[in-house]
Amino acid sequence: MYDTTHKVDRLVINIENSIVSVGGTALEILERSPGVVINRQNNTISLVGKEGVVLLINGKNSNIN
Repeated sequence: MYDTTHKVDRLVINIENSIVSVGGTALEILERSPGVVINRQNNTISLVGKEGVVLLINGKNSNIN
């Protein structure tokens, strides 16, 4: 589907060469990512049950809602 890399302090999801990235939004891609839960009621993202996720797109902080 796409390339994921686990680092000590982060999970990197690279969708550059993935069909998932065609025509989808960043939020839709996150919803398809393993371990990621999007709570649309309170606009939060959790990763493997941990809240306080900081989302970076191309190295820049991003707020998705």
